[in-house]
Amino acid sequence: MKLSFNKSFVAVWAVSLLFPITAAHGRVTKESHESVLDTESNELFRTLYTFDYSMSMTPEPTTLPPTSPPPTKSPVDDQTYPPTDLSTEPPTEPPTEPPTEPPTAKAFCLVDVDIKCVDDDGTDCRAIESPPGQCVTGNKIDVVTFAYLGSNCEGSANTQNGICDDFGSGPSERDVVTCKDMEGEVLYSKSVSVGDSITVPSSGNGPLPEMIICEVTSVENGSPRQSFQVNTSGDEDLSLLDIYGSLQLISCNEHNCKVPVTFTYEIENIGTEQMTVDFLERTIKSSFDINGVTIKDSSINDLLGSVKKTVLEPGEKTTAVEEGIIDVCIEGTYATSVKVEADPPIGVPCEDEDKYEVTIEIEGCRIDVDITCVDEDGKSCTDLEAPPGRCSDGGKIDVVTFTYEGGDCDQTANTQQESICKDFNGGPSAQDDSRILCIDKESTNEINIIFDDVVSAGDEITLPAITGETLPDVIECEVLQRNVKRQELIINTSGKEDLYLKDVFGSLTLESCDEKDCLVPVTYTYLLSNVGQSPMDITEVIRIRGDTTVDLIDLVEDKTLDFRESTEVVEEEVVDVCLNAEIGTVVAAKADPEEGDPCFDEDVYNFMTVVKECRVEAEITCVDSEGTDCDEIEAPEKQCSESDEIDVISLEYIGGSCDQSRNTQDEKCEDFSGGPSEKDIAKIYCSDIKGNELFDDEVSVGEVITIRGLSGGPLPE
Repeated sequence: MKLSFNKSFVAVWAVSLLFPITAAHGRVTKESHESVLDTESNELFRTLYTFDYSMSMTPEPTTLPPTSPPPTKSPVDDQTYPPTDLSTEPPTEPPTEPPTEPPTAKAFCLVDVDIKCVDDDGTDCRAIESPPGQCVTGNKIDVVTFAYLGSNCEGSANTQNGICDDFGSGPSERDVVTCKDMEGEVLYSKSVSVGDSITVPSSGNGPLPEMIICEVTSVENGSPRQSFQVNTSGDEDLSLLDIYGSLQLISCNEHNCKVPVTFTYEIENIGTEQMTVDFLERTIKSSFDINGVTIKDSSINDLLGSVKKTVLEPGEKTTAVEEGIIDVCIEGTYATSVKVEADPPIGVPCEDEDKYEVTIEIEGCRIDVDITCVDEDGKSCTDLEAPPGRCSDGGKIDVVTFTYEGGDCDQTANTQQESICKDFNGGPSAQDDSRILCIDKESTNEINIIFDDVVSAGDEITLPAITGETLPDVIECEVLQRNVKRQELIINTSGKEDLYLKDVFGSLTLESCDEKDCLVPVTYTYLLSNVGQSPMDITEVIRIRGDTTVDLIDLVEDKTLDFRESTEVVEEEVVDVCLNAEIGTVVAAKADPEEGDPCFDEDVYNFMTVVKECRVEAEITCVDSEGTDCDEIEAPEKQCSESDEIDVISLEYIGGSCDQSRNTQDEKCEDFSGGPSEKDIAKIYCSDIKGNELFDDEVSVGEVITIRGLSGGPLPE
């Protein structure tokens, strides 16, 4: 990842220094330098540098007054005559001139400037690496720092499912931000303006609480403007540059987007004479992308006052130092250039420029998946409730809806006394389509058809009123497969017989009656959002519900998303709220950035359907010890024996006096002390005439005693 000097982030990330630009031309510059000079400056340098030496070696030409043209020659003038020696003296030698010294090289001014940038550890700014974006690395979070954006909740961009609420018009450019833990202990509270940093530490030496709650209130009157939550437990995603309402995360623990750096501008006299540095100007031109906006800006700073020494001898150096901030979490290009000018005591001034450019390229992406589920009235699926199960308390019923399940009468489950279910030819199969024909059972004049159609297992059939506004009291339905009768049903819909949602009549299950409905249509919406700083392409969307997995990628219309752009997938489903069940939905998505590794996210949506009433059916059976139904038990002959001996008799102890005796024997019954009480336990002793014991035990009223003959023989007379 390449890095760059960060100048500003809209109003939030501003660190720019703006100064007037001063242009300078007509100075000697060197070409052999890595800085890029404009064409005019280069041409000027070449001209001055070339002619600087030629002027020192060649005298300037003398300007003479114009002269008259020479007289015209005659032909005689062109003739050549031999020289005439008029003198007898030998010829005189011309005087000898002293040799001419070569010209001395002229002194010149030449300056060099270089830019260096390092962080506090001495690392070159172009080699600084971005921190891991994810704060959650298995360790607890001790401190977080946010930048105040002053934005509403709709601008949030994170993968947490925390709450964010705006009040009134929401946050403004200057508000009070207060952050607390769940117990209400204040961790931070100050008035801030857009661009200010907010550092929230733990309350003691330990980590931050699992959840912090921040409130934004008006500086003027304290009225609430915004409230939101941030999960700092380390168990939920928390990433640098996440946006929570009006706050954007810029650091967590040692992970920091803002890196302090030092720019050093080194100036060297590489000429042949003394020079005075009289101009040093730094320009920063930046272009970066943050929160979906491209920011382009420039700033100029006069650094002459920062130059440690302005008068430099040949070969001598000096520096100017400037502190800055690099934001290593935002993508962009930052170019820092510096221009220096110097004057020699005599001669032409000189200048030089240097440029330091770094680029931050953010790799990877961040995608957020959010699931919502509502019914047709907009009610959340988590708030769905089962309707009362009883269709009617005695009033008429207008319409009923069944689900055709297939299957025989053995699955019938209802409390109607007159309900009838009969199977024919093995009953209806759930694998085959069926024709269902329902009519008014009590119609005598004509056949009133309520329903007649072919259905498959799982289809719904609705039986509406055919005359008047209510259903007939009794409905008769036939189930046919391949024109063969498979089942016959009699269902009472008068409202006077029990009729409950989820009652089963053979192959039909009751789902609704009048406005009471078990099957509730719901809409699932899967929102896919780009919460990172880089564009991404959605490449996978998978939905899992129960044992079913569905690929939804073909339902995603906008697959390429820039920052804070979203797309959604919508699914229609039907939920049965009359069954106790937990319904869970998982949506997992994958996205690919332009560069770097793909990103993933998933969301889980669970809700339960709870039936808050019960139904019980009481049924009595009665059988004797041999399993004979009590209704079929026949009374025995009352005469124990006419002539045969009796082996055993059983008597019920009922208590009471001899006055209640009822028999045709000439028995002897005598009471003593008022006779036996019905309330007390009695001891009964029975023997034959000879005194042989036949029974001796304590009994209470209602108990039965059995008397047998001695040694398995018959009873005595």
